[in-house]
Amino acid sequence: MKPVYNVSGRPYWKVLQIGAVLATAFLLMALFSVHTQAQSLDDLACVETLPSVVYLGEYPGTYTLPDGYSTFVVKRHNPFRFDLDAGQTSGGVTQYTTADRERVWACTGECDFTAFKYVPIDLGELGTGARIDFVVLDDDGLAQNNDQRRDWWAVDDPMQPYLIVEDQQMVEDLSFTVPFEGHWYFYAADSIGLITRCVQLPEPTPTETPTATSTPTLTPTSTVLPTNTVLPTSTPTITPMPTETPTATSTETPVATDTPTATPTATNTPVVLPTAVTATPTPIPTAVHPPTAIDLVSFTATLHGGGTVLLWETGSEVQTLGFQLWRSTTGTRTDAIQVTTTLIAAKGSANDGADYSYTDMAIQQGIHYTYWLQEVRLDGTTQDVGMVQPQFSGMLYLPLIAQ
Repeated sequence: MKPVYNVSGRPYWKVLQIGAVLATAFLLMALFSVHTQAQSLDDLACVETLPSVVYLGEYPGTYTLPDGYSTFVVKRHNPFRFDLDAGQTSGGVTQYTTADRERVWACTGECDFTAFKYVPIDLGELGTGARIDFVVLDDDGLAQNNDQRRDWWAVDDPMQPYLIVEDQQMVEDLSFTVPFEGHWYFYAADSIGLITRCVQLPEPTPTETPTATSTPTLTPTSTVLPTNTVLPTSTPTITPMPTETPTATSTETPVATDTPTATPTATNTPVVLPTAVTATPTPIPTAVHPPTAIDLVSFTATLHGGGTVLLWETGSEVQTLGFQLWRSTTGTRTDAIQVTTTLIAAKGSANDGADYSYTDMAIQQGIHYTYWLQEVRLDGTTQDVGMVQPQFSGMLYLPLIAQ
């Protein structure tokens, strides 16, 4: 059978192959852009008063709208979004039954949440003291084994965390005050729903008013010079006329004013000092990104029940997103294959470590294996932190030989 050609002279199967390659390339470019292109603050729902939200549960289940709440917020897929749903009301009770992969919250107030996934949110240029208030949904916490989510605030570079959101829950009320001027971002390290109160700019500080009042105080001090012109008044005292005595009494009044004018000159020196206080806020932007470090306490591997049980413990974790396990039959790292199909989410912190376990059942008897523990950092980089070879665990039974 001869191939069918299009007008360009190429077989249609060739055209389909080229189209598939181009489609794959565009898909990869789109996925890459999700991680690199920031979304503007204008994409967020900006409200004057943040809503009140409570997490109800996930599929499967039927959930009742609590008293004081007006609507359900439902996380749905294809496409990923957060929808408002009135639910079904019967007998004065409003309920919602979840479909596959759905999660549901109860909400009252402005409840139009915007969906974000693996994308930095561009907050723009913000000055010292600006405040940002967020309500975040689906930021899984301890009940969901942390689910690999680690959102953070960043300055200038969205992929370099300045402050990581710890102890995440299914509803997070976040408030962040900008410590110094810069271009600020909020990075969603996974799928979240977000709503914000409009960025609150800092109130103008009243420090400018004392400096303005201090300058007028300098002008009366300059008038001290004319008051010192009492010297000409001393010349009429040469004439002993009694009629000059009234003029002397008039000159006594400027003399009395001469004494208080000396006191403003004493206050003139501290008035200039407050102008130097305005230079003190400049040393604030000395923020340093937290270092990347992990303290591995132990890493063991034991053959048991037809598989390899791997256990490890950390003393502390800084900027650790999770762990992957690699296995080799030759003892060489370059020959190792990845054992874990999904990332094992980090559970520790900079102050406390955590315990982890994984069982590898895809092994064969009689082969000596070597395992590597790999740390995955928040910025996507990796490093090997431990290597181990399995040890046999169990009782060894020998045959009984009788004579």
